[in-house]
Parts: sequence; structure tokens; C-alpha cells
Amino acid sequence: MAATVCFIALAPGAHVTPAEIFERHAMMWPGAPPLTDLETGDNVAKFKIGTAIGFIVKMNMRIPPGDLEEPCKASFIWPTASQDLLAHDSHFVASVTECGARLAAATALTRLVAAILAACPGAIGVYDGDAGLVAPSKLYIESAAKLQGKSYPLLVWMSVRLARSGAEGACGYTLGLESLGLCEIEVPASKLNANELAAKLYDLALYLLTSGARIKEGDTVGQSATERVKVSYGRSSFGHSGRVMKLQFEKKGLFGYR
Repeated sequence: MAATVCFIALAPGAHVTPAEIFERHAMMWPGAPPLTDLETGDNVAKFKIGTAIGFIVKMNMRIPPGDLEEPCKASFIWPTASQDLLAHDSHFVASVTECGARLAAATALTRLVAAILAACPGAIGVYDGDAGLVAPSKLYIESAAKLQGKSYPLLVWMSVRLARSGAEGACGYTLGLESLGLCEIEVPASKLNANELAAKLYDLALYLLTSGARIKEGDTVGQSATERVKVSYGRSSFGHSGRVMKLQFEKKGLFGYR
């Protein structure tokens, strides 16, 4: 399978050794497959993560500004990202490959990235191109800790893009779920406000990941006995190239939007 990749922005003078990352990974994730069999070269470290292969590559250049512009602009978890990331002058590329299922690869990469961030004081934050998001180091580490329990760090695994729908409502879509083995989710129109719609998208994504449920064409989903949201699959309304899950919210009734 293709590698799962994250980019870690580094402040000038930031430095960390592979041994420090290995030690921090073991401390943070005692029950997870360890990092072993280290091979190093010029600005490159290759190692095993259980049966998977991991890489850390130091790039003595900034992450291309064109890649960061939209994620920074759209980020609600890092409102100062555009300004904060101006300070970085180099970055790590962290990747995991040959890990099997996509969820397993995402989990292994998140543990690796969190260990790098914790071991390297000069790490400013993370850019995930698949999810179209940026996250500051502290929040990323805190979110990754969910992997210790029975949950997933969706704040650093997926992002939500929202826009106005009509006079009052919001529409939007997810980014990042495809890299986890799911369809991206879209809401072409709704009467929900932006916060309500974002919460529903995150809640549904978490349900799909934790339950393993496969929702069929024409099924309905909802967070209560009165909420019915119709599900269909098809071409994206927002330019995504793959098949997406679309949610259709019914009109407002006595108990709210259903």
C-alpha cells in the first residue's frame, strides 16, 4: 500500500535524535509495537514498527506555502496557524508503509508523529495533506492520547470544510476519511448552523470508525429516536474525485431538523 505521510514543521535550530524519538515512543505507547532495527543515513532514519516500515526524513526547507494556505485558512483547531508557521525553516517527513489496513497505518503514524513532537521541543506543528489540516504540537499530542483508550483522534485525522447554505443553514464536507478506509461525507444543504453541522459530521465519522458499521444506500442515521437523516452515495457536489456518502436532512419539525 502507499505510504501514510505527515509533515512536521520545525523552528530554526530544532534538533532531535532517532534514539530520543525511540525512547519517547516507548514511554508514550508501552502497549504498541515498538520502533526497532534502526538504519540511518544523511537526514534519513528507517526502522520497523512491528511489521510495518517507518521513515523520518529531514528536509532543510519549508513546507511549500501553497500546501499550507488552505488548511491554515480553514483551521478552527489552530486559528493562529498562518502566523505561527511563518517561523519554521525546515520540516520532517514522517511516513509509515506496509502496515496493512488503513486504520492500522493511521494509528501507527499518529503514534510516531506524537513521539517526534514530544521528543523535539522545536517542533511547531503538523500538516496532514490527506486530511487537509494543520495542528499545533500540543493539541496533536493530546488528541493522539485517545489511542490509549477505545477512541480515535479525529481532530487530527479529518477536517471539515463548511459554507453557507441558503439564508440560514450550512453545507459542507469532510477530508481525511478516505485515507482511513471510509467514504468522505458530504451535506449539500441543511438548515443546521455551522457548529451543529460540524458536530454531526465528526460524530458520524467516529461512529463509523468505532462500530465498523456499513451504512447502505437509502438507510437513515440519527442521534436520537426522532432524527432521521437519509444516506445516499454518488458523485461529489464539492469536486471530490471519489464516491462519497451524502446526508440529506429533512425539513424542520416539532423536534428540530430531522
